[in-house]
Amino acid sequence: MDYDIRKYGAVSGKEHDCTLAVQAAIDVCGASGGGRVIVPPGLFAVDMLTLRDNVEFHLANGAVLYSLLERIPEEGVDYAEPSFNMKRYLIGGVGLTGASVTGKGTIDGRGDVNFWDKNDGYEHPLYGQRYWPRTHRPRALIHFRECNNIRIEDITLLEPPAYNIWLLGCDTCDITGIRIRTDLHGPNNDGVDIDCCSNVYITGCDIVTNDDAIGIFSDINTLGFDKPCENIVVSDCRIMAISDGIRIGYVGDGTIRNVTISNCVIHHSMIGISMMVALSPDDARGVIIKYGPKISRINFSNLIIDSEQTFNFQSPKSGSTRPLLGYIEDVTLSNINALARRGSFFGGVQEQPLGNIQISDLHLTLTGEMGDEFLNFIPDPYPLWGDMPYDGIPYPFHIRHAKDLTIRDSVIRYSNATGSWQGELYRSEHSEVHTDNVRIIEPPINAPALPEIAIDRTTSPAHYTNCPVQKPSQFSEAILNVELPPGAHSWLLPPFPDGLLASASAEDWEKAFSHLRHKGIEEIIVPAVIWKDLYFRYYPSSRYSDLQHAPVLSRILSAAEKQHLEVCCGGYMTSAFWRKNISRDAWEKELLGLRCTLSEVRRYDQIHGFFIPLFPPPGTRLPTEWGEKISDICRNTASALKSRNDEREIILYIPEATICEISDCDKWRTILADAGINRILLPLSKNLEKNAYWQALASDLGIDICGGIAPGFNSMDNPLPGLQQHLKQYCICDFNNALLKGITALCKSN
Repeated sequence: MDYDIRKYGAVSGKEHDCTLAVQAAIDVCGASGGGRVIVPPGLFAVDMLTLRDNVEFHLANGAVLYSLLERIPEEGVDYAEPSFNMKRYLIGGVGLTGASVTGKGTIDGRGDVNFWDKNDGYEHPLYGQRYWPRTHRPRALIHFRECNNIRIEDITLLEPPAYNIWLLGCDTCDITGIRIRTDLHGPNNDGVDIDCCSNVYITGCDIVTNDDAIGIFSDINTLGFDKPCENIVVSDCRIMAISDGIRIGYVGDGTIRNVTISNCVIHHSMIGISMMVALSPDDARGVIIKYGPKISRINFSNLIIDSEQTFNFQSPKSGSTRPLLGYIEDVTLSNINALARRGSFFGGVQEQPLGNIQISDLHLTLTGEMGDEFLNFIPDPYPLWGDMPYDGIPYPFHIRHAKDLTIRDSVIRYSNATGSWQGELYRSEHSEVHTDNVRIIEPPINAPALPEIAIDRTTSPAHYTNCPVQKPSQFSEAILNVELPPGAHSWLLPPFPDGLLASASAEDWEKAFSHLRHKGIEEIIVPAVIWKDLYFRYYPSSRYSDLQHAPVLSRILSAAEKQHLEVCCGGYMTSAFWRKNISRDAWEKELLGLRCTLSEVRRYDQIHGFFIPLFPPPGTRLPTEWGEKISDICRNTASALKSRNDEREIILYIPEATICEISDCDKWRTILADAGINRILLPLSKNLEKNAYWQALASDLGIDICGGIAPGFNSMDNPLPGLQQHLKQYCICDFNNALLKGITALCKSN
């Protein structure tokens, strides 16, 4: 059934605000089970519109949706970036099924009028003046978040405040035949951004924009939970972009995989195809990048590219010193006809090289002028984003830290290329490069020889890290320098993967444990061995074989056995335990991950107990349903062990006092009554009322309490009144880890 917006009071003309009328038509259509809302020929001015399930918003040929989004946002709006209002858009919705935007009409975002500062900007090297944005602008004209079965078809989009189309956390989306036209002077005007989405098809689109034309990202931090960006198909598109024609990666910490891009024309762009592990540094533009995306199984074929630089694949660092754990691997580029002014760059870092890049049937013509100043150019081993070269490459390819890069059946030509171009096909740093049937035609005459350059990039640890590069010996030194209070029984390792933990050898662990044993420590607690959100594991796991691996657990168990220390081990760490409004199906999947991890690690006989880590993210308060969630976690842990007749001890870490209020304490009696918990690790508190509560509760339930304190806590010689005699033992919580600062505030009395 069709619903004409005019029947609900919409009137054509810039002077008429039709927001309420159009929204009424949408609401009625949705309430009746769905249908088509018709915007007839004419200009209709609207503010933010929210679609409903199974509603097709149809812009007839000659219809113009005229944006009124210049209105000042409400107080308290949550901004993810300084210039982005994440909760406002012109049309879209959250959690919808079957919504669509279709028709031959036009959406005029009027970003050039209301959200671009034409009095301020910068000079683009190719396109001259570009404007800075004004703050608090809507992030996209069309935005769908966590929606299913979305369709965007045939429409034209003009002058968005920021992005044109942004899909976040969606599944099964078709974007077909759309047309985007953006002033080339505007700021951040991406064409189509696909973010943490699955099963997306972009076909037959014509995009002209001043930033990335098509972006494929994995910003799980903005989404709020881990969802891969996967099964993406882009085909038969015509693209013009001032920045990147196709960009994969750049913002996010999640997974990007199974992407196919074919039969496209990319012209007049800065970079034809870009793949990036992350934006850097971490806090640039308000975006937090900790680990970088994991990019794999990407296929490009049958492309025509005219750009300054054809390819730029890079793994930069996330700040001034630290490489990222993200990676780029299993990429094929075939049957590509390219014209470029500069050479291409393929660069990993030593800790995370590019893996299995296959280039075939490439016909590349180089046309630019190369100055002598670039002959000695070598990119930084840990480059910052924005420092990567497109001017400074005097040969077709600069390849750095690539495990397996192959170029075959290709032709490289020089047409009007002048200056100090080199006759070599590539320059390699610490890479494994293979060539087969590659021809170079008409290299520049009398190009000076490229001088030999000594490159030493071998100072980093051999194992992957997500912390500043440090010598493994610093691990044992750090522990040796810690002063332990008297009576300490246990040592809790930093509750996040740490560079020192990953790189420490078995000898380092043994040296450190020898020191701890001498100081009276009898137990080592490993908070978790699977770090799902961090894509890291401490042991050989069949279920989580795709995660980065460092053999931390085996080294800990070996060193502990030699020093006669007991080891208590946590299994599965995931932020989903703290996510609000998680679906039951998603929650059950996380609990299954917990049970499966425990079933794997319980096979280690040296583990004498199991640890349940309740570490919420920084600044997070427990969700309202925290009691039920923690009860689920405890019972699933106990059942995974008891069902296999495993009677080893189960230890529960209780969140800090600032998270768990006294008024909530009665919930714990219900949670713990039949949870199978043997011991509680409880942060010591100056709140005597809370301490008294836990002393009584633990006594009633027959559960031991272990008091947690931080290194350097100097009050144990004169302990908190009335507390010491009730504790079975002390646990030293090694919270001197930078990643944990702000998560816990144990015993801030010193």
